[in-house]
Amino acid sequence: MKALIASITTCILILNPFNNLHGQIVDKGEKGPGLGKYSKPEEVAERNSPTPPPAEASSRARKSRKAPRDRPDTQTVIESSIKTNTDHPVHLFILSGQSNMAGMNPETGFLPEAEKLFGENKVGYIKVAKGGQPICRWLVEWEDIAKEKGLDERHRQRILKGEGVLFYQPILDEYKAMLEKHPQPKSVTFCWMQGERDANGGAQAAYKDALKQLIANLRRDLERPDMNIVIGRIGDYAIDNPQSGSLGVRKAQREIVDEDPRGAWVDVDDLNDKLIDGVMKSVVHYNRPEGYVVLGQRFARQGHALVTGEEPAADGRPKGVE
Repeated sequence: MKALIASITTCILILNPFNNLHGQIVDKGEKGPGLGKYSKPEEVAERNSPTPPPAEASSRARKSRKAPRDRPDTQTVIESSIKTNTDHPVHLFILSGQSNMAGMNPETGFLPEAEKLFGENKVGYIKVAKGGQPICRWLVEWEDIAKEKGLDERHRQRILKGEGVLFYQPILDEYKAMLEKHPQPKSVTFCWMQGERDANGGAQAAYKDALKQLIANLRRDLERPDMNIVIGRIGDYAIDNPQSGSLGVRKAQREIVDEDPRGAWVDVDDLNDKLIDGVMKSVVHYNRPEGYVVLGQRFARQGHALVTGEEPAADGRPKGVE
């Protein structure tokens, strides 16, 4: 299923052979009944389209402009598919971040791997992602943290751009909708692939505390203190650039995982090598489609290890992923 419009990518999918599907398109920053704090953009029309009968079940999405092949960050979709008549608990994954998460199609790598590990019809996911976004789009406390870490007013406003928090509430809203059909998930795992915008914007000093706060907020608002975390460490595209904050963000991401007993990480340094003018270079986005397939498989395997009490791959590259 493809749907491309302008702003967030949000998907929820619970697999089961008996299903009713409900597709929804909303604009960014839609306000819902969740508990998180965020800024209120324009009101969204036609939030709840009627659910078609089972015989005509389908998910619907409008198209506006198609994302360029090398720009997954321009995709904008809120697309939900809830399949009913599932009486067993599911393992829920929350997939969120910027362009490399937006560019990852969960159906091609993540979900097949997760179903192989957990069993068919036992995995669900919520996806909220949009390219080019700093972590402040998920975190209302970011400005205070950045100020404490020494970012001056001009620097903070250059990151904030007056847009506020846009992507936290959709996670809460989709989670609440999922609980109505599947009230007791066996596990919840937060998979995070983000950080390039903060690194490129020189906001690395605030990144560790900001991401820790985001994780704490989700555990509180989802009422899942046992929520696992799998962090995709940003790639090595700028580690030789002294002006980049990528080293600081990469270091913060690993430290958070090492300090959290429910944490694991995913390495992507082998997914972004491209031949440019006869020279192999590391770039921001991953090779298509194989890079994003492997990314999803690694998230699934590291998450499965945390859920089952196994030891996640220490090098961020779990075995068994091709």
